[in-house]
Amino acid sequence: MPYADERINGCTAQSLTRAIHTALPGAELTSLQPTDQRLGSLRLRERADLLTNALFTDVPGDYAELARVVRRKGRHPGVRRMADLAVTSAIATKAVAEPSDDAFDDAMAILADLTGRLNNSPCVPCGGTVRAVFELEALGAGPSAMCRSWGIAAPVPGRGARSDRSPVTGA
Repeated sequence: MPYADERINGCTAQSLTRAIHTALPGAELTSLQPTDQRLGSLRLRERADLLTNALFTDVPGDYAELARVVRRKGRHPGVRRMADLAVTSAIATKAVAEPSDDAFDDAMAILADLTGRLNNSPCVPCGGTVRAVFELEALGAGPSAMCRSWGIAAPVPGRGARSDRSPVTGA
């Protein structure tokens, strides 16, 4: 298995589970807890999606509930930064499902905060946040202003949509 895939591993899943448990002390987290045993031979994106889907199951409700839990999770000591790849996807997906501009604006603030953690990763520059921006673009949100506010180049139409391609490097 390539090294990049191993960046989300059992320890990553366990650290996210602990952080969410701290944010939701009474929750059973029946989907998150076994994810560390289910990563197997999954690729990086599949591993992130497994954690994202577990978040959707264990943190039911609307965008506001997920955002509240993510804020409480905050920079939980010991949470591995690659766990935030799954969190960014969950935040973007829930925010887009809301009919509110407030949810979108709030999600952009959370994604901007989480981006710093992912940008420090040697294997996923901008990681899930860039994917989230492309997902929002596909739904008509238009990322150009967001990219400018983050100090990165806006994506080139037709390049990288709905992928993890970095608008900065094109890789």
